[in-house]
Amino acid sequence: MSRPIHRWIVVGFGAFLSLTLLLSIPRRATPTAESIAATQAQLGINNIQHIIFIIKENRTFDNYFGTFPGADGAISGTISTGRVIPLGRTPDKTSRDISHSFQAATTAIDGGKMDRFDLIAGGNQNGDYLAYTQMVEANIPNYFTYAHDYVLADRMFSSLTGPSFPNHLYTVGAQSNGAINNPTNSQGRWGCDSPANSTVQVMDDEGNITTTAPCFDFQTLADSLQTAGISWRYYAPAEGQPGYIWSALDGIKHIRETPLWDQQVKLDTQFVADARNGNLPAVSWLVTGNASEHPPDSTCLGENWTVDQVNAVMQGPEWNTSAIFITWDDFGGFYDHVAPPKVDHFGFGPRVPLLIISPFAKQGFVSHTQYEFSSLLKFAETRFGLAPLTDRDRLANDMLDSFDFTQAPRPPIFLSTHACLPNLIDDSGIFVRQQYLDFLNREPDASGLSFWTNNIESCGTNSSCLDTQRTNTSAAFFLSIEFQQTGYLVERLYKAAYGDATGSSTSSGAHQLAVPIVRFSEFLPDTQQIGQGVIVGQNGWETVLENNKQNFTAQFVQRTRFTTAFPTSMTPAQFVDRLNTDAGNVLSSTDRATAIALFGSATDTSNITARAQALRKIAENQNLSNAEFNRAFVLMQYFGYLRRNPNDAPDPDYTGFDFWLTKLNQFNGNFVAAEMVKAFISSIEYRQRFGP
Repeated sequence: MSRPIHRWIVVGFGAFLSLTLLLSIPRRATPTAESIAATQAQLGINNIQHIIFIIKENRTFDNYFGTFPGADGAISGTISTGRVIPLGRTPDKTSRDISHSFQAATTAIDGGKMDRFDLIAGGNQNGDYLAYTQMVEANIPNYFTYAHDYVLADRMFSSLTGPSFPNHLYTVGAQSNGAINNPTNSQGRWGCDSPANSTVQVMDDEGNITTTAPCFDFQTLADSLQTAGISWRYYAPAEGQPGYIWSALDGIKHIRETPLWDQQVKLDTQFVADARNGNLPAVSWLVTGNASEHPPDSTCLGENWTVDQVNAVMQGPEWNTSAIFITWDDFGGFYDHVAPPKVDHFGFGPRVPLLIISPFAKQGFVSHTQYEFSSLLKFAETRFGLAPLTDRDRLANDMLDSFDFTQAPRPPIFLSTHACLPNLIDDSGIFVRQQYLDFLNREPDASGLSFWTNNIESCGTNSSCLDTQRTNTSAAFFLSIEFQQTGYLVERLYKAAYGDATGSSTSSGAHQLAVPIVRFSEFLPDTQQIGQGVIVGQNGWETVLENNKQNFTAQFVQRTRFTTAFPTSMTPAQFVDRLNTDAGNVLSSTDRATAIALFGSATDTSNITARAQALRKIAENQNLSNAEFNRAFVLMQYFGYLRRNPNDAPDPDYTGFDFWLTKLNQFNGNFVAAEMVKAFISSIEYRQRFGP
């Protein structure tokens, strides 16, 4: 049966219309892999129902993860003189808190040169260069495990060039209301409950600095969540407890002085129970006190605390929908080699570590994407469809590159807390490495580290054997060719040039004694210069050492102190005789004549090369080396182990130096019988460099 003509007309017209519309629609470009991944990430973020920000204290990326494979880390740093030094080992408990104010950070960054961390208060005391130290995997094994299994970001910057208070404000509001430093006169309260006379420095967009009360009223992510009906909670210590100062919302007036404070700000100790019981809100902030890792507090205890918090999330029913961000609030005065981008008058500050832990986090991924604390907020805003608070979070990267939402949720990886060693220096490998750093001013070569470590650990659990081998191993570094030709040579150069200093002692009655004239602040940089690149046993080391000696002594004799003591108007004989007298008359008549002959027929001593060569002739004379050996050995106990002069605090004078020199002489230089090295490496002062 034939179809009615009107149906053919309608169908035909519809087909024509469809074709016309099809031809008129612009053709879309073929999706790229990047656009597909971005779309998947935007959709996949909805898998995240619980966002947890854990904010620890005062570490740079290089301080914690400078040795992490595949990350942009450093194991050496440039100091203010331009010299590059190896990063030492950060003790579990530091001896002090390094300055990390806005001004200190500006000094350290030095316009992007990253070379003045030693000039900020506490960055370098008596040559210990605490600012230029770092942890390794053995110190923070669980943090390294998280980095290996989840995501480590090596372009995470602190939001502000400065300390905790303003940076914590950025973690909630993507700004600090201009605050650049911590409040003063705060009595442990940083915020709207601070004393009436408490103030904080604030800076305007033109760089003008004034002061105001540390209580502000800008909008935060908490406000955005509250308005949208999305749950949130801020976990922090209570007033009067350690860590209360880092409770950022204390600085937000409309939260601190309203019922929101009591409703939404909870004790940090409540977090574990909430996580295990499935009671976490959509967004959580978590700060703590003694486990914050803020120097001088224990990193080991802090890491264990973090593991407990992460394990609680993993043990609870909300793991499969969670994203945990662990970061540190500011640089803490520690070195980092990456210059922070200058995005405005306030930041960025130096890099800080960031770990991202989630069942959807990429596995073993090092993110090189630029982040800051506002990126944390951007992630939450992206997830919950919230508007940005400031230009900072509007422009921040959202961290989605660190996630793979196409993967099945990964099962939790539970970690065990580890026993915090009584002291890091009790670890044989750490002990040996420290001898290289303290006496040879370099990182150990692999074969040397293995040899000396095995030398100690071959004792097993025999405590007497361990004590003996640790003593012998440490003394071997002073006795080594490398040190004798560098550090000990520097001591003898000062002796030949300037003679002795006079010190006071009360050992066996009050008296004066001749003591080495070189000071630790002179000895350390000079030894580092003369030993630069020298590794005894490697091909060409003798040439490197000789070149260093020639260059160093040529510079030494041109220093103002030397030219004042030895004017070029002196005759060669006067010049050599003065050096010989200062050295203790160590030259034979033949040696004296050889030294004078270096000047040829000249009647003055203006020849720099000859002056340097003559100084070396005396300093490297075997008689001087023999005569000075025990004094130098005792001196290096202070320089090497204690990193100070013998008469620096806590010693009021040279009594301790006098005691050990007398004892070493009594035993004819036998340091084992004198128990000198053993006493220094077991002393409280030495051990406190590395832990409790």
